[in-house]
This record gives sequence, structure tokens and C-alpha cells, in this order.
Amino acid sequence: MSVALISAVFISERALAIPAGSLAQLRALGSFSNNTTITLSATGGDPHPVTGIVTPGEYWLDGDHLNFDPNNPIEPIFMNLGGSGNTYDLSGATIKVDTRDLAGYGRALGHGSGVHLVQLSGNNNQLNGLTLIGEDLDLNTPAQRYADWGTQYVKLIGDDLTLESATVVVRGSHTEYYGLSDAFGKGASQGQQPYLGHRKAAGVNVDGTDTDLSSNNVVNNLNLTMKTFGHGFFTGTNLENTTLSNSTITGELFPSQNVIDRPEYQEHGHTWWQYPIQDNIMLSGSEGGVRTYGGNNFTVDNVVVDGMRTGFATVATQGQVNITNSYAYNTTSGFDVGDNTSITGGGNIVNGPLLTFYGSGNNTDIDLELTAGTPIGVNWSAAYFNGNADIAIHSNLAAGDLPEESYVRLGQRYFENWRDSDFNTADPDIAPGGGLPRAFNDENFVNDTNQILVIGDNAVGNNGRSQGGVISNGKENHYDGVTLVQAGTRTVVTHAKGLGNSGVETFATFAIGNTTYTGAVTAQTLDDNGTIVASGGTLELSNGVQISNEKLTITGHGDDGNGALYADGGTSFVGQGGVYLNGDASIGVGSAGNGLLVGAIQGTGNLTKRGTGKLDIGNSSTLAGDLTVAEGTLMAQSGLVNQNLAVASGASLEVVSGSDYSTLGDVQIDGTLDINGPGATFSVGGNFASTGTLTAHISHLTDHTVISVAGNATLGGTLNVDLSSGLTPSTGDTWDLIDANAISGGFNNVNVIGNLPTGMGLFFQTQADSGSTNGQLGQIALTADVQLVLAVNAQAGTASIKNRLAGVEEQLDGYQITSVEGVLDPAGWTSFSDSDSNWTESNPTSNHLGELNLTGSTTIASNTSFSLGAIYNHTPTTFGEVGPDLEFEYHTPDGGTRVGLVEFEGPHNNIVLLVDPATGDAAIQNQSIFNVAIDGYLVTSDSSALDPTGWESLETSQGNGWTKSNEAANHIGELNLSDSLALAGGSGPISLGSLFDFDGLGIEEDLEFQFHLAGGMTMTGIVQYGALSLTPGDFDGDGNVDGVDFLTWQRNDLSASELSDWQSNYGQSASQAAASTAVPEPTSVGLLLVALTSLACSQRRKGISRP
Repeated sequence: MSVALISAVFISERALAIPAGSLAQLRALGSFSNNTTITLSATGGDPHPVTGIVTPGEYWLDGDHLNFDPNNPIEPIFMNLGGSGNTYDLSGATIKVDTRDLAGYGRALGHGSGVHLVQLSGNNNQLNGLTLIGEDLDLNTPAQRYADWGTQYVKLIGDDLTLESATVVVRGSHTEYYGLSDAFGKGASQGQQPYLGHRKAAGVNVDGTDTDLSSNNVVNNLNLTMKTFGHGFFTGTNLENTTLSNSTITGELFPSQNVIDRPEYQEHGHTWWQYPIQDNIMLSGSEGGVRTYGGNNFTVDNVVVDGMRTGFATVATQGQVNITNSYAYNTTSGFDVGDNTSITGGGNIVNGPLLTFYGSGNNTDIDLELTAGTPIGVNWSAAYFNGNADIAIHSNLAAGDLPEESYVRLGQRYFENWRDSDFNTADPDIAPGGGLPRAFNDENFVNDTNQILVIGDNAVGNNGRSQGGVISNGKENHYDGVTLVQAGTRTVVTHAKGLGNSGVETFATFAIGNTTYTGAVTAQTLDDNGTIVASGGTLELSNGVQISNEKLTITGHGDDGNGALYADGGTSFVGQGGVYLNGDASIGVGSAGNGLLVGAIQGTGNLTKRGTGKLDIGNSSTLAGDLTVAEGTLMAQSGLVNQNLAVASGASLEVVSGSDYSTLGDVQIDGTLDINGPGATFSVGGNFASTGTLTAHISHLTDHTVISVAGNATLGGTLNVDLSSGLTPSTGDTWDLIDANAISGGFNNVNVIGNLPTGMGLFFQTQADSGSTNGQLGQIALTADVQLVLAVNAQAGTASIKNRLAGVEEQLDGYQITSVEGVLDPAGWTSFSDSDSNWTESNPTSNHLGELNLTGSTTIASNTSFSLGAIYNHTPTTFGEVGPDLEFEYHTPDGGTRVGLVEFEGPHNNIVLLVDPATGDAAIQNQSIFNVAIDGYLVTSDSSALDPTGWESLETSQGNGWTKSNEAANHIGELNLSDSLALAGGSGPISLGSLFDFDGLGIEEDLEFQFHLAGGMTMTGIVQYGALSLTPGDFDGDGNVDGVDFLTWQRNDLSASELSDWQSNYGQSASQAAASTAVPEPTSVGLLLVALTSLACSQRRKGISRP
């Protein structure tokens, strides 16, 4: 039939089928037919380009009919099937292409042009049964086997077009470069190297023209095989309502070693993308399986992509994208998602993640199945959740079927992708240039796989669940699932929901696509929503964070050795859950003054407390292991100690009243053991040894805690006796402290905290007691008795032995005074032997003074003293310097060696706040030998013991620029912004009026005093309570004008007028006198402002001296 005859045939129905016996006839029919069914003969055919053999039904397509002129290039179309209302049924025939016939086409036409082998155009046309196969023939003969620009095997351009049941095999890109993916670029270098031009060949393209929109086109039942570089199925920009369904798109995979071995890669050390490529991974020889470059509304249903670079990349589509029941296998990324997208389907992660985001993900729902397939070369992440999308991923794979490191990632970026600008194998939370990955905030997620979910730094406020465990970012995210802290990592919790939901709490109900998710994968328990810290990992709680009802299981000592659980602020970890040990572990609290409160400690393993802060165990525990307090303070309820206990030097353990510490092992105290009785039980199944400090709280004459030791007790160090509860002991009172099988050693020092009557001391003795619980020797008795005091005036150098206990005398037959620094002066010593020949001095040195009475003793009567002369020889070199200390021991005729007190009386090398607790009067005095000036001071009281109404400020008494602060019962202070107050060394006190509320309810002697040196720094002064003397000549401020004041006058080189004051008032006791005259001294306003801030804010330890 001639073309003219064909062109004359116009029918309105498709009942008539017109056969074409050749591609030329088919091409002609495709140009002139409407509403016609056109077939291609299954018996005709073309000669094979190499052998010349004609195979029935096999046709060879080329562009010979185009009369192509390279100097007048056109966009060549080898076969156009157009018209309107036509059905092209090519079933039973095969159309092949010799790729050598592509050469020369597409030259100089630019991007987007090239060869279209079969084009379906027009409107309401359908192409059925197309089999189109590219062939690389006669490979032994060199030839160009690709178009000069690019090739599309099938193109749809028009409206209401259908490609049905097509089989397409694509060849025809640069043969030498096929298999290198796009490691060396694509169609143009764009100025980057190394570059190798592919000359793409794509499978099926749907597009419009620059002026005409293509719409409502369908590709169904496509079987596309890609053996070239190019996209499988892709859309252009000017189209809408495109559908791809019931199809498969398959590519080929090649090892990345092919890229690495290329000389171009060896020269540059990276790919065209400017990054190195991982070795031993697999690369697709092709590009995207399903790829969109624009258009509006796209539907994909029941499509499988295998072995392509990407599975479904639909970011550029506008409008709605619906992908249903579609799968991506062996792709570098399965689904690359944009906005307004709904996806159901799945795939594997053999060559890359199943899901990635390159758009914002607005209005997007995704539900994917993770299928089998072991990752090659890299433990690829399972999926990336980003954007404004609700996402679910699920799998039937068992735990361990995929690598643990194949995480599901929230709010992170595809950092494993060598061809992406995000490529950085180090940190998925940092985007190029230091920015952030696309966020995942306030969305819903489900991870019903056994892969771990990682919540990136850029994911906050989400709601969901994870079957495979969660690595949290510590920020607010509401999820069900076990939180994991892996070895070598640190999770810093900054929000109460930083570990997800707590206890039996479940996430809110939500829907993804057609599936409604309600609650957790399993019934909720503390285990389901707990947290596990692996050995070498650290869970850190930020300042102020409180976690409730969380079961925390820890192992190891953290990523830095400072604790598997760590805090350094006002944090707590409380509630029903508590902490479980799964092996040896440590808990750290970083800084002194900071605390961490946890529930019970349970499990098996040895627990170590680290850090200088305080760990408080709020509930009874059942720890089956050793406890070591290596640093800081640990306070705990019952059950924490069951095996061995060790408290290191500098650390402390506080035993809560009413708790039970019954250990089967040994106890070693090199730090502090503080037993807060009564009601506490402390029982040691092994031996007890103490070289540190034991603090015993005595609040009752009979009810207190006794340390029961089944083995032996070895004592040393210091005993602190805390009487602060208000008990006042009497002479002869005793308390049993330790009950042991045998006791050796003793306490080197005894300190008393609380209301011990003046002159009374607490001493120890080991007594045999047949009634001992542990059977033999055994009880340390604490006896309240006289304690002698070595009173030292540091400025005058004088010292005396005093008995301050009213109504009780004390006898001694030996004593010794020692000084490590060698500040004793034998020449000034007045010994007992000077007046009693029964006493014998030891060899006196600057380090040791002592004597012994072998035949009798000397009695120190109540409230009397014996002067030892001027034995202390130390002159400070700087203001505020604390002089060397002394030690004082004495022996009594009953055989006891007792530790006496050493008190430094009289002038201090400091500014002293003198307070009379009987009258409330107060004054400040520079008792040092140095002249100083102050421009500010602050007095504070935690018990609100100050009386601002009785305060006589320097603003009132001195003027000269002094300004009061806003005074209150807990603080008073002044600052001088222009001058300062000069305080001569050893000068008399300056009254501050009656600032101490001596008769107020609940008032304590708890004043703290700080001052600022003019042009210098803030210092802590001394608060001295006692009768206040403002009498001229009372240079040491002790309320009396006596000989010690004369020695002070001598040593401080005071003036003749001050000597006259002493002479005039010698023998007088406390009385009022006028304040000294202040000499203003200019200072810096800036320094004073700093001082004001310091005085208002500083919290320092108070120095208190009692005469």
C-alpha cells in the first residue's frame, strides 16, 4: 500500500487494523493515521547489519531516512508514531538498533536534545507490545557506538498517551566509560576534573514541549533493562498527571575498584564530585530508575527498580506524588523524596539507604518495608528521616540479619554518599560549610525494624516508637523504645524527654497513609522504655534536667573514665526505674557543690563513685557488688553496700539515718565515713580499717549508731564527733562507737562539731568487754572530760596551757608541743621545770618542746592557766597570711595520752569583725601588723541574725563617700566609690553599732565577713565572738587592757600616743570608746564596681575564732 493510499484512509473507528510490513510503512502510518489500529508484521524483517540474515519479525531501526546534515542540525526522531486515537500494536515484532547508527546525531544541539528512537506523540494514542533493543555489534571493530549528545529510546510527548507492555533494552552510551557510574562526570565537565564524557542513553522519557503541556500519559507493564549510562524512566518539566505502573527497571552493577584503577582517579585522588570514593562498593552503570525533572502530579504503582543508581527520585515534581507498592533494590538510594509525597513499598540497603530526602518533605507520608540483602562495602544506613514528613519503616528481618551500624537516622544527612556535596564520613550532623542537615521536627515516626534508630542533633519534638532501640540526641523527643548509649559515645540529655517516654507512657496515636499507629510495639514496661549504657559510653545529664520513671542500665566507666552516668549541675534522675548495673560501672558528679539524685541502685557489678560532686541514692538498693567512693560524696539509703566498701582519700560516704549498711566484705576508709545516726545500721562482715575521717553524729545519750565489725578494726586518722543536734554532754558520758573482734591503733585527731562546754574534751579508750557482740576485745568508748587548751597569741608569741572547764580540775604529768615548720622558740620557754624540780625538760628545739614528771603531776585548776612564755616565733610577711600551726598532746596520771586543742588568740593577721553576742555590739579592727585600706565590706547571715536598725554604718560615722547597700536581716554592706578607709596595723576597733540581733528567735552565730582592699582584691575576714572592748590600749581586742597588749605594742611598733592609751587604761575591761578617724584614699571606680559585685555575690567559708 502506498503512502498516498494510506494518507487517504480516514476512518473514525478503531475496528480496522492496518498492517505495516516494514519500519518505513510503520513510520508513514504513524504520520498520517487517526483513530486506527496499526500493526507491524511478525513475518517481515530487516537484514542483520553484520550477517545480512533476515530473521522474521526482527527489524533494524536507524535514521537513514532523515538525510541528516551536521551543518544544519535537527533533533532526530528515528520513528514517530503520532496522530490521534491510534493504537499501535507491535506485539510479535522486535525492533533493534545498531548503536553504531547513533553516531553523528545530536551534535551541537545542546543539553536536552539528542536522538529519539521511538516517539509516541499526538493525543489519545496507545503503543502496545513494543520490543526495542539496542545492540553493540562487531565489538572487535573500533567504532563510535553512541550519539553525539544523548539518546532516548522511547519518548512520550502529547496528551492521553499510553505505552503498554513494552520491553526495552538500552545500550548506546560511551562504551569505554560504561560501568564507571558518574564518578567522572556526566554529559559536560562544568569546569571540574577529572572528567570523562558519557553521552547518555536513557530508557523512557515523558515530556512536553517548551510551549505545549503534556498531560495524562501512562506507562504500564514496562520491562526496561539498562545497559548504558542514563536514566531508566524520567520525566521532563512541562507535563502533568503522569502514571507509571506495573513495571520493572533493571540496571547493572560494577565494583568501585574500576573507578579507583582509572589513571584519571589516580592523578587527582578523587572523583569528578571532588571526593574520594569508597573501595569495595558497587556502582550502578546507569542513573536513576525513576527520575523526575519537574511536572505536576505523578503516580507510581507496583514498580520495581533494581541495580540503578537511585530507585525513585521525585524531588522536582510539583503537586502530588503518589508511589504505592513500589520497591527499590540494590540502589545507591531507594527513595529520594520531595514535597506532597505519599509512599508505600520498600527495598533493601545492599548499595545504599532505602530512604533519603533532598526536598523539604512537606505534606509527606511514607511507609516502607526493609527487605533482605547484606550491605556491600559500607554498612549503609537503613533510612534517613528528614523534612516535614510522617514516616514508618518496618521489616520481618531478625536482629543481626543486617549490620548493627545500618541505622535508621532522624534529622541527619546522607553522609555516606561519595557523589553528594554532603559526603563526609565523619559526622552526619554537620552539612557542608558547617550548616545543619535538613531538620526533622515535630513529626511522627515508626521504626518497626530491628535496626537502631539514631536521633540526630537536628531532630526535636518528634513522636514515635522504635523497635530496634534508639540513640538519642538528648533533646525533647517523645518515643517508645530502649535508649542506647554505645561504647565510645556520649549522650548529653538536655530535656526531661531526652530519653524518650518514661515508664508505661506511650506515644500519641497517629496515621501514616492508610495505617493508624496506636501505642508501642509491645506492652509498655520500664524495660521497654529504659536506657542502656554500654561499656565505654557515657550518659550525661545537663544542669537542671530531671528524668522520672526511667530504668537505666549501665556498664563501664564512661567514654572518659569519669562515669557511665555523669552529671555536673543541679540534676536528678529519680522515680520508679533507678539504676541497674550490668557489670562493673561508675557514676560521676563533676564539680563540688553539684549533685545528682538517683533512685535505687540494683544489679550485679562493682560500683565506683567519681567526680567531686555529690551522688544521692534516694531509695533502698540491692547492689550485689563492691562499692568504691573514689571522689566526691555519696549519700545513700539501705542496701547499697553488700560486699567490699572503699572510700578513697578526699572522698566521703554519708550514711543516712535509718538506713542499713550490712556488708559481707571488708571496709577501707581513707576518706570520710559520715554515719548520721540514730537508727542507722553499719555492720561489717570482714575487717574495718580507717586512715581517713570517721564522723559520728551523737544526738542522744544512748541511741546512736555503733559500727559492728565481725573481723578486726584498725584505726587511724581523724574522728569527728558531731553534737550539732543540740546534745550537751556531761563529764563521764560515754558512747560506744565500734564493736569489733579486735581493735588496733587509734584516732590521731579528734574534732568536735557542736555544743561542747568550754574546756571539755572527748577522748577514747579501748575496753575489754565480755558483752561485746563480736566476742572479744572490742569497744571504743567516747568519754566526755576535760580537754586542755594551748592558747597562743601569734603576735606577742606567748602561749599558755588552759583548763576552761568549770568546776573540774585536770592533772598532767607530761606534755609536748610540736611544729613542723620550726617556729618554736626554746629561749622564750617558761617550763614547769623552772619552778618544779620533779619536771624534766626534753631536748628543746624549734620543732619540739616537751617535759615529763616521773614522780608526780601538776594540777591545772578549773578556769586557770599556766604560762609557757613567748614560745611562738613567727612574723608574717604579708597581710592575711596564715601562720604555721602547732600540735599539743599531754599525758595524765591515769595513763591516758590526750590530744589537746590549739587555739590562736589575740591579734590575727587579718581584719576582724568583733561581735559581742551578749549585747549585739560589733566593730571592725585591723589586728595585723600591716597598714591597709578598705573601700567596701559585706556581712551576711544565713539565719538572718543581723539588725539593720542597730547598725551604725560608716556612711553615718565616717561619711567621705561611703554608701550603704540595701540592708536586710541577712546582709549589710557598704561601698566607697571615691575614697577608702585606712586601718593602721594594730589600731583600735571601729564601731558598727549593735548590728547583731542577739535576742532574736532562731538566731545563730553564723556571721560571715568579707572586705575589699582598696585597689586590691576581696578577702574573707575573721568573725570573733566575745566581750567587745573599745577601750584605747586594748590592742588585741580581747576586752582587757593587760600585759599582752603591751607586747603587741612593742612588736607592732605602735605610736607613743597609743602607749599612753595603754598606760591610762591598764587593768580595765570592756567599755565603749570613740571610733578611729578615717583617712580617705582615692581609688578606681572600676575596681570598686568589681568589688561591689564580688561582695554581693561571693560565698566563702567563714573564719570564726573563740577566745
